[in-house]
Amino acid sequence: MVKFLSDLPKETFWHHNDGEIELIALLTLRRNVERFLFPSKLDKEKRSQILSLLSQELLKADPSDKLYLGEECSPIDKEWLQEHYLLPFVLQEAYLGEGFLLDAAGKFGAFFNIGDHLQLRFLGGKAEIKEGWEILSKKDDKLQENSPFAFSPYWGFLTANPQESGTGLQVEVLLQTPALSLFREEERHLFDSDDRIESIQLFSQGAGIERGLLLIRNRSSIGMSEDQIVLLVENFSDKVIAKEKALRQKLITEEEGPTKDRVSRAYGLLAHSYQIETLEAIEALGWLKFGLEAGWLKGVDNKKLNSLLIEVRRGHLTRRINSEATREELLHRRAELLHQELKGTELLV
Repeated sequence: MVKFLSDLPKETFWHHNDGEIELIALLTLRRNVERFLFPSKLDKEKRSQILSLLSQELLKADPSDKLYLGEECSPIDKEWLQEHYLLPFVLQEAYLGEGFLLDAAGKFGAFFNIGDHLQLRFLGGKAEIKEGWEILSKKDDKLQENSPFAFSPYWGFLTANPQESGTGLQVEVLLQTPALSLFREEERHLFDSDDRIESIQLFSQGAGIERGLLLIRNRSSIGMSEDQIVLLVENFSDKVIAKEKALRQKLITEEEGPTKDRVSRAYGLLAHSYQIETLEAIEALGWLKFGLEAGWLKGVDNKKLNSLLIEVRRGHLTRRINSEATREELLHRRAELLHQELKGTELLV
């Protein structure tokens, strides 16, 4: 039996967010220590040296943070981290010389020798973007007092992926946009209007199958200051939120029957399935949130539905049941979780 880490945060911002459309904001600051090759070119001794150097400096500033070494974490622990921070890289291979440092609330995280020597991450609400940048900036300044980072007067801070050089800052906002996912092609001009912005449909499976989760982020950080990046992503996500609200109203007034059917089917799937896939659950939860806003649902709130968006994912679900399970067992345990958490929810259509 695999032993899971016992001190990962039990509840995080995912569990306390009551946003209708806005889910989370993520800030990532990438840095590499001067005079060292990028992690992929280093042996485990050099990687361990960098991990020790950077983690000790961070722990001096915040002794309550917790360091986890790659070799100490089970695959499920790593999957939990990947899900929690929406990490674009795979942690399963993280081992010697690689590690993670987290605060008790799961809002701040530092990742060592995974892609870059250091990735500082902050997770919170869209309204906390500026606060998140201040936190990362202070940690960055403190680190540079004893560990100068690789910097070019022309390219800025150097990163393993040249496209991420410059300030090294990426700002991301995750939105739940079930209405916009139905009108993606018609509204393409919105996403093509600024080439500094990248929008990604999470868990899209092609052929028009979208899960209603949209990630907005800056495409690069060269040629812009950190404040400009923050403002750019904030303003563009505000435009997307406004468009999603307008399209929701259109669906309610002009396509009420088909839209109520989508919400009803989502309710039936979540309330009565014996087994359910992760992506099915995520898409259905989005339509339940739509129904709640439209007044077609009662007995639940956005906070509960938002927390389920993360709890239905495999790493979180496996840690919740505190046991490894087969794929078949997880399908059923996911359905059981949804039945339990949505008990008392009533459809009003």
